[in-house]
Amino acid sequence: MPNKKSAAKQMRQSIKKRERNRTARGAFRTTLKKTDKVFSEGNAEQSAAQLQETLKMVGKTEKKGLIHKNKAARHASRLTKKLHAIQAGSAKEPAGS
Repeated sequence: MPNKKSAAKQMRQSIKKRERNRTARGAFRTTLKKTDKVFSEGNAEQSAAQLQETLKMVGKTEKKGLIHKNKAARHASRLTKKLHAIQAGSAKEPAGS
């Protein structure tokens, strides 16, 4: 238990911050999983739309300081690379399929 009034306040604040950060990190992970699921379906248009939402989430999470900037860049790069592979795959399919 804190002995000073300022220490007690800091403890209350840290509890609130921890909860807020847990929620934001959880939403970040959920968005990544949802994107992965959409990518596995192979629909290029839907994947592109989902990627925009995910990149926005990655940027916000990085800006809040919940993930390191290199981790954010790594996620963005890998997801963009996957989208390009999906788009390249859908372009190679014959029109009659």
